[in-house]
Amino acid sequence: MCKKILIDEKAHIEDWMILDNGSLKLLEKTIIAEQNIKIYIHSNEKSKHNRPHVHASYNEREYVISIDDTIEVIEPKEDKFSRYLIKTYFRSQLQYFRKEWNNICSNYKFSINAKGEYICT
Repeated sequence: MCKKILIDEKAHIEDWMILDNGSLKLLEKTIIAEQNIKIYIHSNEKSKHNRPHVHASYNEREYVISIDDTIEVIEPKEDKFSRYLIKTYFRSQLQYFRKEWNNICSNYKFSINAKGEYICT
């Protein structure tokens, strides 16, 4: 029996998404996944927001949270759950989030100082 691989008609595949071996590049990378929390980054952020950020979900809530000099909720509005995510994960994992941001296709890259820390330019 043949297996068919179906691609959503709405999905638009661009050149940068296809690796040399013909497979597709992951569209998002999960950074943290535990309990009902998922923090992830998209592999291409050239067309959405100008600020470096990661996406976070908690239960049914979805957030976009900046990882530049000001850690804040970009969208939707800040609430107690987003404050919890920032306090619990973003303060302690900021350097890791910034490192992952530098690995994606984006218009902004963090600089690395003499201590090896990812800093805003």
